[in-house]
Amino acid sequence: CKQPTGPSGAHNGLVQDDGIVIELLDPDTSIAATDYAPGAPYTVRVTSSDGEDYAMLLTGPDDVCETERRRKVSHSTAVTMPVAGSSATFVVTLSHSETAFRQHSAVFEAASAGAAPPPPAPP
Repeated sequence: CKQPTGPSGAHNGLVQDDGIVIELLDPDTSIAATDYAPGAPYTVRVTSSDGEDYAMLLTGPDDVCETERRRKVSHSTAVTMPVAGSSATFVVTLSHSETAFRQHSAVFEAASAGAAPPPPAPP
């Protein structure tokens, strides 16, 4: 599954849109996470700030590929965060007929395993 890189069919362009919100939510509390635990399940929620309904294509690490043809303002999908690497990038494209694709990406950082050990004491 690949993100569009230009116009296609009825879509007359590709626009980078910072108005698209991509959130990583803790599945138990639905609170937005600022970082993630590798290998843990989360919900990715994509919302269009203009209030319009869009179909969605979401891609991410470990071959995440979610499509939602039904047009709506907000889409949510379950993902398992990658074990390898220190960050995860999600890219979303929103579309509806006869408009440019609207695309945005977000990078989430893995939670650190703890503070770095203190430096050794000088001799």
